[in-house]
Amino acid sequence: MKQFEKPVGHFGLMKSNQLEVQIGSESVLTLLKPHGSLNWILGFEDSYEFLNAIPVLCLNENHSIVYYDRFTCDELQLKDEIGWDLSQENVWTGAGLFLIPPADAKTSGLDFVKSIRAQEEEAYLTADEVYVIGWSMPPTDGTQVELISKCMEKRKHPVNQVNVVNYKADAGYYDRVAQVFGLERGKLFVSDSGFCEYAERGY
Repeated sequence: MKQFEKPVGHFGLMKSNQLEVQIGSESVLTLLKPHGSLNWILGFEDSYEFLNAIPVLCLNENHSIVYYDRFTCDELQLKDEIGWDLSQENVWTGAGLFLIPPADAKTSGLDFVKSIRAQEEEAYLTADEVYVIGWSMPPTDGTQVELISKCMEKRKHPVNQVNVVNYKADAGYYDRVAQVFGLERGKLFVSDSGFCEYAERGY
């Protein structure tokens, strides 16, 4: 499970648990986080050129995601023993934070980034229902807006329902979300009191 060991915490692969879905055996939930501030640790060569490998997440001793406050991981001691869930290709002599800006996902040549983008496109093309949670659609996310819009145009049928969860967003925001998903404003399910209240009400 752990790739690195030091007082700052453990670094390794995060295990996932299968969600129990009550709606039906064919229902699948896909959680999309295509870019942002999660700490991905990726190996690099001497020139700080990142390797075309699978990144690992920065985790603490409870296997929760933590943040690492510097770029390189020089002071981390690489474990001599490689566990069953970590291949030799993912043990590096040099590693650093790989934070992917939204625009870079479109042009990146790294296989895992292209795979994430392909999975994202597939989700938008096939989803029956979409939840937009806390996404403000900033100008820097233009490539994401473009991706969603193009996927909606390719669909044979529009998404059955788009649920938008935010906190005191302006009316224009919900109009923009509706436009991106190719729906009329009235077709959105809007919860504007924040995620906690949305979850408590159990929609």
